[in-house]
Amino acid sequence: MEERIDDDMKYFDFKQVLLIASFFCFSFFLGINLNLPSLDMGWMDGDHDKPNVIIVDIDRMTESHMSCYGYHRNTTPNMCRFGEENIMVENAISHSGWTGSSLASLFSGQYVGTHDVKAFNDTLENESRTMAEVFSENGYSTVAYPSIPTKDKKFMNREYNFQQGFDSYGYGHYNLKDHEEEIDSYIRSNDDRPFFMFVQSYKPHRYLHFNATYRDYNFQNESYSGVLHDMPPRAEGQVATDIVRNNGQYQVLVSDGENVNITERDIEHVKATYDDLLYDTDQSFGDLIRLLKDRGVYSESIIILTANHGEVIDTMSFSGNERFGHGVVYEDQINVPFMMHVPEREKPLDIDRQIEFVDVFPTLLELTDTEFGDERELMLQGESFGHLIEGDSDFPLKEDGVENPQENLTMISDYGYKIHALRNNSWKYVRFNPDQEMLFNLEKDPKEHNNVAEEYPKLTDKLSQELDQKQQRNQILHSRIYG
Repeated sequence: MEERIDDDMKYFDFKQVLLIASFFCFSFFLGINLNLPSLDMGWMDGDHDKPNVIIVDIDRMTESHMSCYGYHRNTTPNMCRFGEENIMVENAISHSGWTGSSLASLFSGQYVGTHDVKAFNDTLENESRTMAEVFSENGYSTVAYPSIPTKDKKFMNREYNFQQGFDSYGYGHYNLKDHEEEIDSYIRSNDDRPFFMFVQSYKPHRYLHFNATYRDYNFQNESYSGVLHDMPPRAEGQVATDIVRNNGQYQVLVSDGENVNITERDIEHVKATYDDLLYDTDQSFGDLIRLLKDRGVYSESIIILTANHGEVIDTMSFSGNERFGHGVVYEDQINVPFMMHVPEREKPLDIDRQIEFVDVFPTLLELTDTEFGDERELMLQGESFGHLIEGDSDFPLKEDGVENPQENLTMISDYGYKIHALRNNSWKYVRFNPDQEMLFNLEKDPKEHNNVAEEYPKLTDKLSQELDQKQQRNQILHSRIYG
């Protein structure tokens, strides 16, 4: 008899468990708030079975001024923490030193000669299939917060046609922080679908706009009173475009005005100004990451932090003159920061293999198990590096490996300056329009000071032929895709 009572009690306890569990499930479906602590269990436990995708692009951000890449100032503590806790790619290559061309490659998975966004007024063709379009077709909500510098330029404007596939494509802000309220509102109101989000900051780009520059004095000298303080406001049309040093003399190149001679002290002010703007952007990035965590979407999201191009800051150029600026194919411009968070990956990872911007699109498709469609082989020129994220060191071979076939060649183009390059982690071949050739041994000469084309004539000739072949392939692909 006693044993039966125990059995009945066990049965009663089990019914209680079922009743309580049923109550919780019923409350969940009715949307009753039980004020219980929330658990961030990862995207697989959410209402959708695909991760969100967030790409954060910091225009004109260069590795050479980021603390985790060896810079002496602590300019990027939040970005570096993000990279060190997740995935850092040491050799991520943008295909152009100019934003339009570079982002067209990122969005389309195609080289510059294929998508044909070569000059300032070129637009992305309607026939291209962008990341946003493909994710949208596969059930994603898509939103973009671009930075658009001025109303009279089509830079990242809808007229460039980068809005393809986005459900919402806003007119953005210079500063990443100014997007935060809109992003928070979007996340709160988003339905059960996964989302694809592109966020951009233009703030570091403004370091040569001296009178529009922010003076937070984290790194700038508060007592500085040099010539750069007295330059006319940007609204008057005199804008610093570059800084060069010819025959030992630094000059600010000014549009619609006379060039201005400056000193070493002015140069240090320029560097500190860039560092302050980068530091401010880093603080905003830290706020964004905290927001994503607070809203419970960080662990559900693939997050990429990168720059569509970097910046040459007081670096020796190919011609032997030092300069600041961008728009060509120097390492500081095209070897860009690239950090990545992938849900449920617990261990930090450093990837030293070269990846290309055209590889990002197929990688995201693999990581999200998203289908591109029948024309993938025609439309996408990159390869997924998902196997590297999984820790596989074997890189798939391409037909154009040089000397070490494990290292793939990527193509960089600046049609405005008529400069084209091929690069892997060992070598960089550069052709100026079209007669001047240069070859750099990046392992021994990462800052590209010494042209060794005459020392390696066979390799130079082989790379020259390979560049011709790549350009021809891109032209053929462009005709097949865009007519």
